[in-house]
Amino acid sequence: MQRPVRLRLALRLTRLLHPRLSISGWLIIVSLMASLPPLAFSTLLVYHQITDEQAKGRASMEARAKVAATALGREIESLRIELSALAQAETLRRNDLPAFYEFITRVVRRTDARIDSIA
Repeated sequence: MQRPVRLRLALRLTRLLHPRLSISGWLIIVSLMASLPPLAFSTLLVYHQITDEQAKGRASMEARAKVAATALGREIESLRIELSALAQAETLRRNDLPAFYEFITRVVRRTDARIDSIA
């Protein structure tokens, strides 16, 4: 006598859900179950360490950029003051450009050629 269709499907489903494993199969499952939590924990630790290092690097780069921007701003302000002082030269007021050029050349030599592009 043949089993009813529902019973056959139930038996197949039971075999799929509860397969019989050999000892090696059980050992593999147990070893996986034992090694997965430490693996996940160490992966999480490495991830957090990498993100912390990236944040430290980003903060360091921002600090260096601020220092460089401040130094550049001071240098530009210094050049502006020097050029403003040169603009007040008496030779420039008299419109004596050769004398002004001579004056600027002496100033540039004395100020370590920071405004060398003018001469």
